[in-house]
This record gives sequence, C-alpha cells and structure tokens, in this order.
Amino acid sequence: MYVVRNLENLQEIPDFLKDDEIFQLAEITNMTPTIRDSYSQELIQLWNENAIRNGSVEYGIKKGREEERAKQKAIALKEKIEGIKSLLSLGSITVADIARSLYVSEAFVEKIKAEMDTKTSQ
Repeated sequence: MYVVRNLENLQEIPDFLKDDEIFQLAEITNMTPTIRDSYSQELIQLWNENAIRNGSVEYGIKKGREEERAKQKAIALKEKIEGIKSLLSLGSITVADIARSLYVSEAFVEKIKAEMDTKTSQ
C-alpha cells in the first residue's frame, strides 16, 4: 500500500512491480515515437518468429503422426502376409476363404501364393 500511496515520489519502479502490466504500459506510453516504432517492430518480429516456430512444431507433429501411421500400416501388411503364408502352407484352405478371413483380395492371396511357389521351386 505504501508504494501505491507514494508512487509520485518514487524515482524508479520497485523490483517486485517491474513485471506488472500497468508499469510496462506506462513505459511504452512514455517512449518517444521513434523508440515506440522500433519497439513495435521488435514485437512484430518476435510474434512472427513465434508463429513460425509454432507452425514448425505443428508441422513436425503432423509429419510424425503420418510416419507413425505409415509404419503401423506396414506392420499390419506384414502380419497379413505372414498370415496368408501360414494359411497357404496348411494346404486345406482355399484362396477365397483366406482372402475373406483376412479382408484382402483373392488376387493379393494369389500373388503371395505365386511368390511362395517361386521360392520353393528354386
């Protein structure tokens, strides 16, 4: 309370009040037009840099998510191929049944079967 009552007598702002928005506004208001313009330009530059930085972070997060999705799809495809090979090696299950059970096309199962036949004949 002492500080508020004696503001006009103070030579400088007390340390514990320097971060207060009212005093920051007062400092800006007391700047000369040239210094105020310079200060405004610095603020704009900081805001732009911050926007770029935030945009880069968002882009990185998006890119990371896309890469993770691609990795998960590759893992799922590999597991389906292994499942197809396993079922084909049993010999008693038809290509159509394998395709239906693993939610893939018959052509895809036929392709895997052809690759397996090629490897065994070599």
